[in-house]
Amino acid sequence: MVLGGTIATNAQCNSKAVCSKSNYTQCSKLDKNSEEYKLCYEKLKDLELKRAESPSYNKSLRISRAFDKKLSQKIEASLYSNEYAFNQWIEKNIHTTNFGTVADAKDQWKKINTAYKIAVAENKEYYDYMSELALSVENASEIIAGATSTVAYENIYRQD
Repeated sequence: MVLGGTIATNAQCNSKAVCSKSNYTQCSKLDKNSEEYKLCYEKLKDLELKRAESPSYNKSLRISRAFDKKLSQKIEASLYSNEYAFNQWIEKNIHTTNFGTVADAKDQWKKINTAYKIAVAENKEYYDYMSELALSVENASEIIAGATSTVAYENIYRQD
C-alpha cells in the first residue's frame, strides 16, 4: 500500500494507514500472496466476524426482516434511507403491504433506521477499516468480498 509516496509496512496495514492523496485515488494493488494482503484480509475478517456476532447488528437484521415481510414487496433502496420518500410512498401504497396502518409502517421504518445506526456506531472499527481499504488499496473489493463471504460461510456451518 502506498502511503505518502512510500510502501506501507505490514504493521501499517494494521494501523490507520490511509491513502494520503488528496483526490482519494486508490494507491496500489496488493499481491494476493503477499504478507500485507494476508494481514489486511485477516484483520477485515476478524472485524467482520465481530460485527456479524454483535447483538446490535443481529437486532437490526431481525427488525429489517420483519419489516420486509410486512412490506411484502421490493421497493427502491432509497426508500430505506429517505424518510420523507418512504412516507410518501407508504401513504400511496399501504394497501399493497401487510402493515395494519400507515402509522405502523412509518414507526417500523424508524425502528429499522435507529437499529441500523446503533449497529454502525457499535461496529465503527469495521466500517472505518472498510473505508480505509477502499480508499487505499486498488483491489480492496477482492479483500472485502473474500473476508465477508468467508465469515458468512463460517456462520452458516456454525449453525448446523
